[in-house]
Amino acid sequence: LFRIEMDLKTYVAMGDLTFRSGLRKGDELVKLSETLNETVGELRNKLLRIKDPLEELEAIVSQGNKLDQKEIEQLVKKIRDGVHEFKV
Repeated sequence: LFRIEMDLKTYVAMGDLTFRSGLRKGDELVKLSETLNETVGELRNKLLRIKDPLEELEAIVSQGNKLDQKEIEQLVKKIRDGVHEFKV
């Protein structure tokens, strides 16, 4: 339990969603660790659905490329939809 608690404080609380919690096979808390890994993986996927269109928009803007209104609206919608997956 201490290991899982430290992983949560060290990684997840600091925004690192790339980590995987690992326990020795046979440990009573292996299922909890697996569930934690799945949950963090889902959070990572949700954030990628925001990050990818945001980076696309940033790249276009930084290169000085022009976007038509429809393209801007599509990228903003992807970002907004991703943000709305979270309750804050």
